[in-house]
Amino acid sequence: MHNLYVYTSESLLKRTSGEATVSVVWQVQFDRELDGYFNKRKYKHDYDLFKQGVGNLTVNFRYDSQLTVAENLAYVEVLAAKHIVSNTGLNAFGFTDDNMSIRRDHLNVVFSKPDAVKLMLRKGIETSYFDRLGAISSKTSPPAGYLYGASAESTASHDWLMPYITNDKDFDFYNTAYDLDIRENDYVFTSVGSLIVDFRSVDEFMMLDWTQYQIQVKNQEISRPFEVLVDLLKGAGEMIYTNNNYLAKIKRLFGDDSFLLLNREKKSWLPITPIAGVPGTYLVLGLRRYYNPANLAEMHEHGFALSIKQSATEDEIQEIKDRRQRLNEERQRK
Repeated sequence: MHNLYVYTSESLLKRTSGEATVSVVWQVQFDRELDGYFNKRKYKHDYDLFKQGVGNLTVNFRYDSQLTVAENLAYVEVLAAKHIVSNTGLNAFGFTDDNMSIRRDHLNVVFSKPDAVKLMLRKGIETSYFDRLGAISSKTSPPAGYLYGASAESTASHDWLMPYITNDKDFDFYNTAYDLDIRENDYVFTSVGSLIVDFRSVDEFMMLDWTQYQIQVKNQEISRPFEVLVDLLKGAGEMIYTNNNYLAKIKRLFGDDSFLLLNREKKSWLPITPIAGVPGTYLVLGLRRYYNPANLAEMHEHGFALSIKQSATEDEIQEIKDRRQRLNEERQRK
């Protein structure tokens, strides 16, 4: 497991009016036993691009005076963790192909602030906790979506950085970023506008019956769920505004200005809704798939998607399976 250590403290924080800057000290301890996972058929990784050493990332952000210092720093730590590993940020793993990124199941983030763990992992936390944190809860949801699938913990032991804090040792990397830029760097830019994929977006995709069926029955690995959802969005070339039962439900829940993006190749509908006060920016709400009757029958056999009624007869299902088998045989002969 690659361990990303992220540290902030009140002594590294500077405040002027509502604005603030804080130095985030970070280090990646690379697990070199996982080197083989960086290479693909058309991509060979250059391990010399690993950012070995200790970095100092200065983050400029709007300080929330309604919250504690520790909660403000937890907000910055979550953003920093995403920025450090993301290809659009510091790219600590040194990817040279935007189609590649760190496997989330190979990443563990070690924060210095316990609240950062809650803001990143989010599941199992009372809704009242996020309600109390207000804006920083919503602003950490996109980086939490990017990091979905990684593990996280907090620690009070920071021996690794003491030479840099107490002895003024020079850092190996110096960088500066604004919190807004960190959040926007991984928005999905399409002809529709800027699409925000947050924790809920990715969680909806991962909890979908189809996704769980692929993982539990087909043994498919989904080690980069954020990127899978982004690819579905980029492949969605049509918009649906009316005459759709799923859309009617979305409009009831999120407002009449919500609509669907349709990815015909992947047979997926992706609902989005505009962000109030931010023209051309939309939040991705989740995902719904069309289930081929033969696939649906297989899913029912394994206890998935039982709430979806099968409309095809057994003979029609068998005909679909036979047609699929003939197509596979034809492909193998070519």
